[in-house]
Formats: sequence, C-alpha cells, structure tokens
Amino acid sequence: MKRSAPLILGFALIAILANPAFAQRRSGNVNTPYGHFSASEMAQAGGNPEMAQEMRQQKQMMQYQQQMLKEQQQLMKEEAKRQEFLKKHPELAKPQTLSPRPAKKASKTSKKAKSATTDAAASKAEKAESNPAAGQTASKVNKAG
Repeated sequence: MKRSAPLILGFALIAILANPAFAQRRSGNVNTPYGHFSASEMAQAGGNPEMAQEMRQQKQMMQYQQQMLKEQQQLMKEEAKRQEFLKKHPELAKPQTLSPRPAKKASKTSKKAKSATTDAAASKAEKAESNPAAGQTASKVNKAG
C-alpha cells in the first residue's frame, strides 16, 4: 500500500495537468462561444460568458469615448493657440479678399462679333414688334432653339 500511494499520486497529478480546462486556466485564457477571455475577465463576470462579452463591449465603448474626448481636447488646444496667434498678429486675422481684376480691353474682333450679335437680336425684336404674327412665330422659334 505504501508503495502504490506515490504511484497513484503521480497518475492523479498527470491527469490533472493534462486536463484541458486546467491548461486554459494556467495560460490565463478561457475559450467560450463568444471568443477568448482572460481568466480575470471571466472572474469579474462571475464565470458567465455573456456577461464577460457585455463587459468587454462596455470597456471598448469607454475607450472609444476617451479617445474622442482626447481628440476634442487636442483640437480645442490647437484652436486656442490659433486664436492667441491671431491676437498677436491682427493683420492676419482680417479676411483677405481678392481685389477684382481690371477688365481686359476687348480686341477689335471681339467688339465686332459682339455688336453683330446684338444688332441681329435687336433687328429680330423690332420685326416682332411691327408684325404680331411674325412675333409669335419668332418667340416659338426662340423657345424651341
């Protein structure tokens, strides 16, 4: 009996160490249908994988909110620096508007083309006023064209 006790103890130890559940705990990870969780996450959730998943989502949401808050604070700091700079340099604070370009002198060919176009339009309008029937036809043509 004394000789078999260490042998039984050795087999029991091998059986315990070979157990996959014990191996998972030893590594610190627990496999669930919801994914892998650390042993501390599962302990906080009371061994409930659904609760562990919900806690993980809440943690991710908090991290996202903290990141957004940090970005917002950074933008506010940059805006404050910009405002301070503009106070020191008020000439840069004024909106810079572009001055209108002076009109280019039209070449003689473009003046002739413009006057010819306007003369033709004026003569059509005069003809339409003098002849009402022709005016209706001309307006229909202008609408269609």
